[in-house]
Amino acid sequence: MILRALIASEILPRLGADDLEVFMRLALCDAVPVGVAERASGRAGTALRLGALVDETAFVVAEGDTVGLVPVFRQALVRWMTTNEPGVAAPTHVRLAQAWLDDPATAQSTAVAVDHLLEAGQFEV
Repeated sequence: MILRALIASEILPRLGADDLEVFMRLALCDAVPVGVAERASGRAGTALRLGALVDETAFVVAEGDTVGLVPVFRQALVRWMTTNEPGVAAPTHVRLAQAWLDDPATAQSTAVAVDHLLEAGQFEV
């Protein structure tokens, strides 16, 4: 709990807006293929930035073409979003669902998309 508070008070405020947005999207999912993360962000270059964040921080981890956040950072970020940006989670879940549905190479994409839609309280994309 102290570590989450430290992350929220000392680390998150120092992030640039673009990196914070990338982190917020990643915080709402388990490890995700880089292509899904890029489509969910809606920004070209997200894949390159994720690669750089893996090298620059201890918060993003990569395995093959999949990226995710370190669990304690992810938990702190979700708690921070809930408190400071309460309207961000639902539309982010919808964007993630659409990105998963647009990922034909992933067998689990439909199931993950449905999970995100349920989290967002949406039943249509």
